[in-house]
Amino acid sequence: MLLEQNSSTDTYTIEGFGNGRSNIIQGNFAANVIKGAGGDDTIEGSAGNDILTGGRGEDSFLYRNNLDLGFSFSFEDFRSSLFGYDLGVDIITDFNRNEDKILLDRDLFQIFDLGTDFESVNSIRAAEESNSLLVYNRRNGILYYNDNRSSPGFSFSENPNSGAFLVLQGAPRITEDNLELVNANPTLSNNFPDLRSEIPDDFIF
Repeated sequence: MLLEQNSSTDTYTIEGFGNGRSNIIQGNFAANVIKGAGGDDTIEGSAGNDILTGGRGEDSFLYRNNLDLGFSFSFEDFRSSLFGYDLGVDIITDFNRNEDKILLDRDLFQIFDLGTDFESVNSIRAAEESNSLLVYNRRNGILYYNDNRSSPGFSFSENPNSGAFLVLQGAPRITEDNLELVNANPTLSNNFPDLRSEIPDDFIF
């Protein structure tokens, strides 16, 4: 199932549901509520502050450049402006560290080795002082993109939470094994082989 947009600038809130199969579900520019139900789903909230629920199965939550939806978003914008301006700050309600994955677009995040560029810490101060690009605060479940590394804050912004892009409800103890770097093609209607080997029968173009 794909939550399609009528145009690249749709801003209405949508509530989308998968089914018992393995769905691919994509939100729009607004703050969406997406529930995967059963199956091994791939869920992408896109822009907006989305609430995402994978449901049963081994689910993947995708974060990538959304140029295909018409957003004026590039890696340079990502580094120089408030992070989350387009992607928002999502909440995953039921992330299962034993089954689920967070998929990160290599081109957007410019991360090449999760072994050295991911760190789990237990305070905001430790997160700010981390030298890793991805920092997870296991006390509150917030995942940050820390593009200024050990400099104060998380990004090139005075907002101390400017690097936050994801909250895992319940603050599960994740590791780099819960993250995966992918080459995410910006157009869902094309194949992106790092994510799937075939298109499900109920995929809507």
